[in-house]
Amino acid sequence: MTIIPADGWPERSKHYPSAEDGVLTRRIVTVAGAALAAWSAWLLQPWRFSPFDRLDFPDIIPVLQQSGSVLDGAWALHQFYLDFGRFFPMHAFSLSLHWEAFGSNPVGWQVARFVLMWSIIVAVYLLLRRRFAATPIGALAGASLFLVSGTAVSNFLKLQVGDSAGAAFVLGATAIAAGYQRSSHPRRDALLVGLLVAAGQLSRETIVASLPFVLLMALCAEAPGRFTLPRVARQNVEFVVIVSLLTLLAVSGAAAIRLTAATDAIDASYTSGYSLQSVTFANVSNVVRAIFLPVTRVALFPANVAYAAVIIAGWTLSLRRDRTSAGTALVVALSLPLAGAVMYAPWPFFSGYYGLPFLLGGSMLLALAVSEIERWTRRPQVRIATYSACIVLTLLGGVMAVSSVREYRAQSWVDAGVARALARLVPAHGSAVVAVADPIANPLFGTDLRKYAFMSEGVVIGTPAEVSCAEGELLIRAGTTALVVRYVEECPRVGVSTQLPSLSIRQSYKYPAWSMVRVVFDSVRADLWVPTPTSRSSPGAANFVSNRE
Repeated sequence: MTIIPADGWPERSKHYPSAEDGVLTRRIVTVAGAALAAWSAWLLQPWRFSPFDRLDFPDIIPVLQQSGSVLDGAWALHQFYLDFGRFFPMHAFSLSLHWEAFGSNPVGWQVARFVLMWSIIVAVYLLLRRRFAATPIGALAGASLFLVSGTAVSNFLKLQVGDSAGAAFVLGATAIAAGYQRSSHPRRDALLVGLLVAAGQLSRETIVASLPFVLLMALCAEAPGRFTLPRVARQNVEFVVIVSLLTLLAVSGAAAIRLTAATDAIDASYTSGYSLQSVTFANVSNVVRAIFLPVTRVALFPANVAYAAVIIAGWTLSLRRDRTSAGTALVVALSLPLAGAVMYAPWPFFSGYYGLPFLLGGSMLLALAVSEIERWTRRPQVRIATYSACIVLTLLGGVMAVSSVREYRAQSWVDAGVARALARLVPAHGSAVVAVADPIANPLFGTDLRKYAFMSEGVVIGTPAEVSCAEGELLIRAGTTALVVRYVEECPRVGVSTQLPSLSIRQSYKYPAWSMVRVVFDSVRADLWVPTPTSRSSPGAANFVSNRE
């Protein structure tokens, strides 16, 4: 944390960068930023066709296909989500706008997502530099989390716009809030901040969790790099009231829709899982690790250790110099990821991309820790260790990103192949089942495949029933009367000695394995067993399916 004393910076010393060092640093940051942009373009290649993923789009696209304009599509999606008790009209409008611009061509969606994510990265860098007085290298380190962290990578891949749009609105609100104490138009700024947070809430329902962070930022950020304890003043009270009222107005709309939605519709939706019953130790641990750890959910992963070491070193140094100001800044930075973890603790299906709106807190922690070490550490070895830790974080995050991107793309192609196969084979064979590791925890897998088949092929099929991996194996051995789909990743240890599948859909990929220092070849595969005339008359198989029903 960079704390600027009231009388300004001290006289230039050996440990404070000179003007010449600043020019060199800016050049290094420019080259490094350009290299990261080129690397991300090479890795993601948004101009190359990749199928829409199996989640969400099979619901979205059929609705948009029937719309005649952007507003018609937004209203149709709005009505669609209302049936399930969800209220985020900004999200619906953004999806409809994408559809109007790009239609069913995923390439347009991919390029738009790439541009949006890089716009967020640049905005984060500028925010850290101008509002928080981070050094160029510190700001680059913080902004790079929006590129190489697991949360960021999943958002580069996921084409749904709710979380990224929500993050953009939170970012804009933070930029205005951080300058509120010096504003010459405080009421106008309070209104803008409230509108931005409300817009984020209307893009993703969980953005309300960012409200404490935005309020603390406005009340405590006295100047770039300087934080104070909140004080009771008319201007501050007006800010809290205006922003809170506008946010709660958006929240009340979502709450009213949720309360008035049909109970059976909510029960049939995956949103029914959001409840206090899901607040278990395992789920809370999973959410906390996903939000607070940048690269993976393994706490002792080297990149996470490097990240934690820099933050601890930088903030320890800052707290020793100015406990009040640094302590206040630390509370402000931690409030955002902490609120995100609390918000998602009741959600058992947490995915990494949900955490993007809350990543700014971790970015702030890292950027200001690096800046503190750069400005106030007398030992060059400490600086070198800090830079090395940031490089380790970026490189290992990049290695993990390569694996995630290529596996995700392979999975998308296999899902698309399974959907085509189901659209072609199920009408001829009557029914299908899909083997999954846990049918209770994953009850919508078959529903997703049915919707995907309709989206991509326009063929209506019955919903494949979910069975466990062991039950799927029994069906195959008995000579099933239903078409069986089994993803090798879902059931990796079953099927070694079973009958050969009628059809295998496989997509290979390769990625660098950091622990083995070599390139690993892997694949995603789905196997399908098509009923034969003999299996159709098999009493064992018929009895088994009957028992499942």
